[in-house]
Amino acid sequence: MLRFRSGVKTVKSGRNRWRLWMLVIALGLVLAAMRQLGRPSTARRLEQLFTSPLPTTAPRTPNSTTNSTTNPITPNFVAPIQEASKGDQGQDRQEPELPNSFSADAEVSGLLHVKDKTYFLPAEREAWFSLFAKLQETDESRLARETCGEVSYAQLLQQPDVYRGRLVTIVGNVVREEIEQPAKNQLGIDSYHRLWIQPRGGGQWPLVVYCLKLPAEFPRGENLTAHVSITGFFFKNWSYAYQGGLGLAPVVLANKLQWQPPVAITHASRITTKNWIMASTLACVFAAITTWLAIRHTRRRSYTPMATQHLQEILNREPKA
Repeated sequence: MLRFRSGVKTVKSGRNRWRLWMLVIALGLVLAAMRQLGRPSTARRLEQLFTSPLPTTAPRTPNSTTNSTTNPITPNFVAPIQEASKGDQGQDRQEPELPNSFSADAEVSGLLHVKDKTYFLPAEREAWFSLFAKLQETDESRLARETCGEVSYAQLLQQPDVYRGRLVTIVGNVVREEIEQPAKNQLGIDSYHRLWIQPRGGGQWPLVVYCLKLPAEFPRGENLTAHVSITGFFFKNWSYAYQGGLGLAPVVLANKLQWQPPVAITHASRITTKNWIMASTLACVFAAITTWLAIRHTRRRSYTPMATQHLQEILNREPKA
């Protein structure tokens, strides 16, 4: 009997040690998984996996794949077309009282020839380059100091005569950047950037800015989300063609823009509460599954030691006749 108990204790002790080692290994795997889940890159992948992107409304800009022969958008000045929108003519509007902002009315000739809701006209070329000349010779600090302030798409669309030739500020996200070639000029301008901007507050209709200079790190091309603030001269409401028809875009001429490049480290280290909850939940599920597997694979049927089996056979053996 002593031998039987000693064998049972030995088996149970070995089985408990094996189970303990499996649980220690499982705990190590759980800690490694939690460490991995705590990394910003993993949290971002999980967030993309378990969340759907927010619906966004893209501004109605020209299709870049449109053939140039069918898309009449051009940086040069071309013939006018019929007005692109109706219903906002002949309405009496009270002109707002603007602050003492810088106005180019008295210093720039040709502004009276600028027409809204058309393509760029040959008669507007003088005013166009005169405003760019004014931007080149005016200090940036003065431009920022003497602006009318931030204006919206509706303000410029409804009251172009009030803001034409005045410094205005627009704020929003650049969704597209294009390089355009200007007409021949004496200012040394051989190209400028046409920026399609979704104004702050949303909306499907963009603002357009012709900007002479961009920061070296500024993103280029399409599908952009660069947040900017731009101060420049309002020129006109431009009628342009896009895939769905005709659109109207207020045009602003600017020298530079204000843009803060994103900090990659800050963006990578930003983990929301939702990320932590999701990571903790997955770690707990992983721990539970690992523990269950460890217990399941270490569970064995109880058995009688060989010596006890032999003794039991002797006791149960029938005596010979």
